Amino acid sequence: IRHAGPSVACWRKKTRTEFSGAVWALGVPKEVLALAGEIAAWREKYRETAESPYASESFGGYSYSKGEAGEKGWQGVFRARLNPYRKLREIG
Repeated sequence: IRHAGPSVACWRKKTRTEFSGAVWALGVPKEVLALAGEIAAWREKYRETAESPYASESFGGYSYSKGEAGEKGWQGVFRARLNPYRKLREIG
């Protein structure tokens, strides 16, 4: 057991406990699931480039640059589309 919290301690002592919290179902929007699929596909397609230790290279008239640090990786590419889901809002 990695984390022996209060419930485990009570179980070991065979003491009854009562849950007094609340449980909510989490309905993930279909748009978020679709976006997760797009991100997975992007990461697979650009894995080698993203994992490269080089930020830029040039030779024989060829030049390549990954871009600024803030825009590297899937987080930068999908930032604008993920932003609406960063904060919880009341749905009415």
